[in-house]
Formats: sequence, C-alpha cells, structure tokens
Amino acid sequence: MFSQTHAYIGGQQQFLFDYNSTTVPTLFSSFTATPKPLAAELRWMVHDEGNLAAFRLVRRSTDAVDRMTTVDLNASNRAYMDNTVQPGASYEYQLVAVERSGEEIPSIPVRVIIPAAALELLPNQPNPFNPSTTMGFVLPEKTRVVITVHDVAGRVVATVLDAVREAGRSSVVWDGGHAPSGVYFVRLSAGKAVASRKMVLLK
Repeated sequence: MFSQTHAYIGGQQQFLFDYNSTTVPTLFSSFTATPKPLAAELRWMVHDEGNLAAFRLVRRSTDAVDRMTTVDLNASNRAYMDNTVQPGASYEYQLVAVERSGEEIPSIPVRVIIPAAALELLPNQPNPFNPSTTMGFVLPEKTRVVITVHDVAGRVVATVLDAVREAGRSSVVWDGGHAPSGVYFVRLSAGKAVASRKMVLLK
C-alpha cells in the first residue's frame, strides 16, 4: 500500500518504506506478488484509471545471470499469472503504468521466490480420449524422463518419451489411434521416482 510518506510492499518478502515528508508520486495503491506452485500471481490496484493506456510488466531473474522479460498488458488488467517461472528461482517484478500522454509511471519492485517443485504426473487431458491425449508432468530438477503406456496386463504399449527434460512443467502427447479401446496406465519414471495414472481410450 502507498501513501505520500509510506510504502508497504506485500509478497513473500514484506517491506515498509518510510519517506518522512517526501511525497512519492505513484498511481499504484498496491502491488503484490504471491508464489504459487510453478507460478507467480501478481495483483495491483491504481488510484486513477482515467488516463491509463496500458501496463508493462517487467520481470528480472535474480540469479547469477540477469535476465529480463517484458509483458504488455491492457489498461483494464489488475492481475497476471506468470506461468513461465522455474521452481526454486527468485524473481523481481516491476509494473509500469503507461498513460495516454506517453508518460510512464513505475511501481516499486517486488520480489518472490517460487517454491521448489515435487515430482508429479498430472491428469492427462482429455480423459477419456480419442485418439490422442496430453500427459503433463512436473520435475523438481533436470533429469532423464521415461514415459510409457501399459495395458491392463502390464504390457508396454508405447514409449511416449525417453529424454532429458529441464526442471518445471512439461508435457507430451500420445496418439492411441493404433490401440484398441480400453483402460491404460501411463507410467512416468524420473531418476529413482515413479508415478502412474489410469486413462481410458474410447473409440
């Protein structure tokens, strides 16, 4: 929250700035960053919407390599979900309000640390399916991933993936066009960890 003499910044790390008698010019009444599994949720409010043309969101990674990305947002936006973050990484966000006159008014930056991910095999979409389905998964670290499809007798029907993947969310598609209708099991193996789910092919 902002006033003429104080600024309170919320998020995983919280800060209180005291400006004494110094006026802080800003449109933003709040700007928060909340860590989510494999995402950062950003929300903000502004004092005056009348002259807004757009917002520009700037993200900087705060690891050893300084990387910056920019997202252009409509003036009506008051929230944004950043799903391109990596588990365990730290990011700094700054929102810039662009007025119709071209003037740019930045917010005070906020920082967020994304929680470390756990190995997870997500529900395939769609399920039931015909003939293809997308299998999503989450990796806590870079590792070799093997995804296989098995019938109810445990026999391997297909090897969908056998490759090294980076940490974070990923997905592969299985086309069951050559398989008969029935119940199948997708099995994910990553290092010493294994996960499986049931899926149904309906033709």
